Amino acid sequence: MPTDGEAAVPSLPRAPNLCEIIGRRVPTDGLTSRNHAGTEPAQHPLVHFRRPPSCSWAEFHGSVDVMTAAFEDLPFSEFLHRPAAAAERLEVVRALRLRRRDADDLALMRVEQLDRDGVVVDLTARLLAGLVRTQPPGAVRAVLAEALPWVTFLPEADVDQLLMELIAVAQGAASLANLSPVAVLLTQWRHTAEVHADPALLEILTREPEGDLGQAVVGTEVQ
Repeated sequence: MPTDGEAAVPSLPRAPNLCEIIGRRVPTDGLTSRNHAGTEPAQHPLVHFRRPPSCSWAEFHGSVDVMTAAFEDLPFSEFLHRPAAAAERLEVVRALRLRRRDADDLALMRVEQLDRDGVVVDLTARLLAGLVRTQPPGAVRAVLAEALPWVTFLPEADVDQLLMELIAVAQGAASLANLSPVAVLLTQWRHTAEVHADPALLEILTREPEGDLGQAVVGTEVQ
């Protein structure tokens, strides 16, 4: 209340607190994308804000929706019609999976996210290499079996070979920013474990051929 002779100070609108700011939502511009569970996603908040010290966890969770999908499905045709709106969705999801009817699906993500993935792979490869150098072999095998349960069916020598190949391939893949070699290596070893897990199949694949297979044909003799 101003006294006589004092000018009245106009009241200012209250500034939103940080909890309110981080709770603001990003418009979807009519996109009908679906998350990986196949349900219609709600509008997600900006998720790259950290909880400010002045904001309690209760207030924080009350103002921010938890992101339930690392990626969302989107028809490729809709991406072609609304590319800008699709790009905006990358503010709140890690990637978009573009569904195509007559071809393999495509993935859309920010270069920043791709770079982050590369950093994680490089760090993982270095940690694995350090673990192998500094820890007893039994401890390393136990960790590997926890990460890849199917290695239980591999002979001990194969587990050691898998470790060495995984370290070398992971480090090389990280340096090239190409994770495909790691996926190929793991798939190959998984198939090997599947063979060892089936005694009948293992016996068929490892038995010596019976009888004489005849004269070997080389070069231009092959018809």
